Amino acid sequence: MEYAQRLLGLLDAWPVRVVLGLTLFYVCLRIALLPPHRPKQTREVANLPGPPSPPYVGWLIGNMGDIAEFRDTVMHPDWIKMGWTGRCQHIFGQETIWTYDPVAMGSILQQADVWQRADNTERLLGRITGSGLLTAKGADHRRQRRIVNPAFSTNAIKAMIPTMFDKADLCANILGQCVDDDSLEHFAARYPPKPEDRVAGARKVDLLALMSKLTQDVIGAAGFNTDLESLRPKENALDSSIQFMLNTLFDDTIILMAQNLFWSLDKIPLRNRRAMKACRGVMEKLSARLMRDRAAQLATEPEEADEDKVPDMLDLLVKANMAEREDQRLSDEEVRSQLLTLLFAGSTTTAGTICSLLRFMAKHPDIQARLREEIESTEERPNFETLNALPLLDAVVRETLRLEPPASCTVRTNVQDTVIPLSVPVRGRDGTMIEKALPVGKGSYVFLSISSLQQHPDVWGPDAAEFNPDRYKDPTIPKMNIPGMWGGLAAFISGPHHCIGFRLALAEIKVATVTLLRHFSFDELPSKPDIFIVMNVASRPEVKGESGGQMPLLVRRVEATA
Repeated sequence: MEYAQRLLGLLDAWPVRVVLGLTLFYVCLRIALLPPHRPKQTREVANLPGPPSPPYVGWLIGNMGDIAEFRDTVMHPDWIKMGWTGRCQHIFGQETIWTYDPVAMGSILQQADVWQRADNTERLLGRITGSGLLTAKGADHRRQRRIVNPAFSTNAIKAMIPTMFDKADLCANILGQCVDDDSLEHFAARYPPKPEDRVAGARKVDLLALMSKLTQDVIGAAGFNTDLESLRPKENALDSSIQFMLNTLFDDTIILMAQNLFWSLDKIPLRNRRAMKACRGVMEKLSARLMRDRAAQLATEPEEADEDKVPDMLDLLVKANMAEREDQRLSDEEVRSQLLTLLFAGSTTTAGTICSLLRFMAKHPDIQARLREEIESTEERPNFETLNALPLLDAVVRETLRLEPPASCTVRTNVQDTVIPLSVPVRGRDGTMIEKALPVGKGSYVFLSISSLQQHPDVWGPDAAEFNPDRYKDPTIPKMNIPGMWGGLAAFISGPHHCIGFRLALAEIKVATVTLLRHFSFDELPSKPDIFIVMNVASRPEVKGESGGQMPLLVRRVEATA
């Protein structure tokens, strides 16, 4: 209902009406002159279970209403009851297969040359990050990944840990000032606290804003050996651009859908297009300065100075930009795109996960107390090995990523006829069983529902929907082999396009958690705001009835709770 009200509100804006009008005209023209592309549908796909399209407007909006209602998980609960694989209708009559079958997901993600990101997804990602790892395909993707991979090795992450703690300590100092100083109430959260949220010795704090600044600064310091100054009190152009771009992505969903499906609409200079172009310009300007400064630095360094140094991301990119061999070279555009990818995707997803973890701690004070006790049993700044040897910390991070992954789904389309293997049979619409394999025609769209797989009782136990880090004490959990890179989870997906920075993200999350829980306690606000997760290019928390992304919690110093 809340999402429906937001949709109706958006329809009042003239740019939305213009886009919808042009879209309708374009669709009518395509129907009249050039029938829209439809993948060759096999008999088995046609027989898959799925929800009916709504009457009258079914072809136009498909089952998007159901998807929007549960867009933190994408999958409607009624769909899950139909089976592990099915089909639904996207907007403009686009047939879409959905699955959370782990064997099907693993097969699709491993065959990156057959199953690629959908064109409309790549157009959106390309507007944000350019031609980097998120959008590159085939040989280009393999070349780019091979060049930047050393920056995310275990040794590289180990070398980053002290820098991460430096930034986490600075973040903790800022958080402490927000808690202690009444004059900073306006800085602590965008919306002022309600009367019941004013608690002595505590402060309502929007942790999403602060964690976003923290992760940006960690990326700058650890990846580029540069202080991006996002945590400084002055206004920061990079942080402002990233937040403005995120707001554009989440607030202009209808326009973006139309622009992504019909590329010609993307040429219209609407507000969202201008905003994204301006924000990307700020990030590109920063990237160009970083490249120029590092190239000058490398040119004056003696060769032997690099022997014992673990190269950071910027070192690798600048050297690749100057490489003579084509298979080791990155173009100027590719280098900028890698920097944009790390600045945008690397910071926003990790910030969201840290916020989710702290909210789970606020909802489960007993687990928070146990985790704080574990943290206090270690040194002030544990090293990489110690961080990964803390069992409850590891379980809390796993459980957070299980329930609220950075992306609740990913979409793929096949470039040739193929077969999707199944581990769980599906009962078709005619009552027959579809077992072992699902033949699909070229151009099929498949939603891989990460959240549905990671919350299924058959995999995680009867309390799969609950936050319970102790579940990992059971060696049989998960009860199926999940296609993922870490912790028996699909949060970082798998295959050639798995998240290259997952080790960096895990280290950031653990360092932030250790630092913040050592000094602060986190509680839900007494007013109990309805916080929910919204999915777009990434997930972010929002509060019902308020605009923009935020994670408001009640924060107090640990000594105040003793």
